[in-house]
Amino acid sequence: MGIMIDLGLTIITGLLTISNVRNGNKRNALLWGIATAFGILTLVWIITVAPLLH
Repeated sequence: MGIMIDLGLTIITGLLTISNVRNGNKRNALLWGIATAFGILTLVWIITVAPLLH
């Protein structure tokens, strides 16, 4: 359940990053890019590390 929510949010933030880059809005693109990177790191954590903790 959590992985699906995180995947959806990561895709949304990634699309917002792309649209801000295309519009030339660098500050918003940077902020959404950081959010996307954090989402990707969370996905990697859920897939690799979390199963080892159970």
